[in-house]
Amino acid sequence: MKLKVLATVAAVALMAPFTASAALVTFSGITADWINPAPATAGGTLVDGGASAGTTTIRWGSPATGGGQQSGYNFALASQPINVNINPPPTANFTLGTFTHLNWPIASGTSITGVQLAINIASVVVDGVGQGALNLLYNFTHFETPNNANPCDAGGSQPCPDQVSVAFNPQSANFLVNGVSYTIDVLGFNGQSSFLTAEEANTSADLIVRVAARDVVVPEPATLALFGAGLFGLGLIRRRRAA
Repeated sequence: MKLKVLATVAAVALMAPFTASAALVTFSGITADWINPAPATAGGTLVDGGASAGTTTIRWGSPATGGGQQSGYNFALASQPINVNINPPPTANFTLGTFTHLNWPIASGTSITGVQLAINIASVVVDGVGQGALNLLYNFTHFETPNNANPCDAGGSQPCPDQVSVAFNPQSANFLVNGVSYTIDVLGFNGQSSFLTAEEANTSADLIVRVAARDVVVPEPATLALFGAGLFGLGLIRRRRAA
C-alpha cells in the first residue's frame, strides 16, 4: 500500500499545473505607417498624412460637396512604453492602437481600393531580457460603394455604407526567459475582419494583442528518482499478485 501511495505522489508531482511568476513585458519604440495604396494616386487626390503625435493618417477622394471632406483611415498608437504585467491567471490582453475609418461622400473614381498598414515594435523586453523587434503587416481592402444603390452593395440602407476588410496572417512570437515560456499573439481588430461605415460617420476598432506565460516544468533528479521508485513499487505489487 505504501508503494502505491509513493507512485501516485510521484505521478502527481510531475503532472501538477504550474503558474508562472509575475513578470513584466514591455513594448516600446512602436511606429506605424500606411504604405502601398492602390491606386497610387486615387484620382490625384491621395494624401498620406504620415505620423503625427502617434497617429498615422491617409486621406483620399474629391469631396462630393463644397463643404465636404476627404475620406480616410487613421491608426492611433497606444501610449508608450506599453507595460504588461503577467499575473495569475497568466494571460493579459492590451491595445496596441486604434484604427478609424472616416467616411465622407466623395466623387466616383477618386477612392483607393486598398492599402497596407505596417507596424514595427522596435523593442520587446521580457522579464528584463531584450527579445528584439516584431514587425506586423495588415492588408486593407476598401469598397467605396455607390451611395444611392438599391439594394446597397455592402448591405445597410441609403446612403449606402462603405466596407473595409482587413486580412492578416495570425502572428505570434515565443520566448523562453528564466524558465518561463512567453507567447505573444496578435489577435486582430476586435476579432473582426470586416467593417461597415455609414456616410458622414466613423468606425473604430482596437488592435488587440495577448501575452500569455507558463512555467516550463523540468523534473529535477530527486523527482525523477521518486517517480522511478513509484514505478518499481507498482512492478513489485503486480508480481506479488501474479504469484
